[in-house]
Amino acid sequence: MWRLGKSRWTWSRVSANPRAFRNWLESNYQHIRGAFGNHRKYETLNPASNSGTANVVDSFVSCFAPSPARWFAD
Repeated sequence: MWRLGKSRWTWSRVSANPRAFRNWLESNYQHIRGAFGNHRKYETLNPASNSGTANVVDSFVSCFAPSPARWFAD
């Protein structure tokens, strides 16, 4: 059984627990509709892929913690 959920993955939720986001994505990526644009044709939601969304999110959180706004302000 899969479940997309009713909550949103905000910066606060993801940055506090990126592993929870990855776990959610692992359970749900096959049920997320839509597609990447042609300029991102090699991207994937599959968390097992090196170019997957989960790795991108992990990298973003690591780079911009504690917040993107603070990073840009500095």
